[in-house]
Amino acid sequence: MKLQNLMKGILVFACVSVTALSGFTYVGAENDFEANEREYINKCSSTNLSKSDIEVCEQFNQYLRNKNSEIQSNLAQVEEDLSSTQAQITAVHEEIEALNTQIAEKEETISYVQSQITQQEESIAEKETMLEDRLYAMQGYVNSHQLIDFVLGATDFSDLFSRIQGVNELTAYDKELITELNDTKAQLEETKQWAEEEKANLVTAQNEQVAKQEEMNQLIETYTAQIEAGEAEMAENEAIYAELDAAISQSRITEEQQDWINNGGPSSGGAPVTGNGSSVVAYATSKVGSAYVWGATGPNTFDCSGLTSWAYAQVGVSIGRTTYAQYGNGMAVAYSELQPGDLVFFNTGGYCSHVGMYVGGGVMVHAGTPATGV
Repeated sequence: MKLQNLMKGILVFACVSVTALSGFTYVGAENDFEANEREYINKCSSTNLSKSDIEVCEQFNQYLRNKNSEIQSNLAQVEEDLSSTQAQITAVHEEIEALNTQIAEKEETISYVQSQITQQEESIAEKETMLEDRLYAMQGYVNSHQLIDFVLGATDFSDLFSRIQGVNELTAYDKELITELNDTKAQLEETKQWAEEEKANLVTAQNEQVAKQEEMNQLIETYTAQIEAGEAEMAENEAIYAELDAAISQSRITEEQQDWINNGGPSSGGAPVTGNGSSVVAYATSKVGSAYVWGATGPNTFDCSGLTSWAYAQVGVSIGRTTYAQYGNGMAVAYSELQPGDLVFFNTGGYCSHVGMYVGGGVMVHAGTPATGV
């Protein structure tokens, strides 16, 4: 017997053989897991799995973990896309604000030009009325001989020509003034048309930016929904494989082993301290049925290394508190040389993460999970 020999190097890995689930025609392969997740979840939730069932369920649990890793990776990309889209929306919003300012300026220009056009129209109408009144007045002069008297009242030919030219210049001036006003009005109309076209272009650009903003808002809603759905699926998968881990751990205790624990172990009071492996085993197995609490070291609740350190402490031996510390004590022995009281270490996550105590007959006692206890 090798009392207190701690076993190093016994790393238990998930089995890699492809095995059919009991009562199922499926095989344990990733494509099969994906197509029949619910069936595997229902089957692997049982705490009475056969050895072949356990092997496949361990593979299925690893599939769920891999799936969560993939979801996490995809979510990281979606979150990056979301951040990029939010930045683009900020830029678009700024562009819309700038366009709003330009549109307001064009509206002011259009309003000003329109007021100038109105003034020119009023001035043209006024001049046309004045010219019309003058022409009527001249016609009156002609009918009453006053205009003729005015023209013929010249003292010589030069004076006569001057008087006739004065009447002509008077009407020509008015006509030129009206023409000038009409030209100014036409120019203002062109300016107004240009400003309205510019405003229309700005409104079109603004509508395009608003449409782009709405499209990006929809993208944000889509990304947000994807993130929420992914996080919910991850949480569900984590809960599932935690439950399946517990079921698999419970199933590892066969009916024969459970009978040994129930009938072969000592009473709850423990055993006398004799300094040998059977005493350590007696103390450990006396806690079968106790609750698992992470970080607990007894006497009523335990985690895995808390149970083993407590049992050894009852016989006066300190082996360290944590699994890692216990793994570094004692000496390694071969699996075939296991003695009651030896510690068995497990690699369940890429490192030494669990410890149990060998009790003989291919059986160990350990604090498994909150679902299974000791």
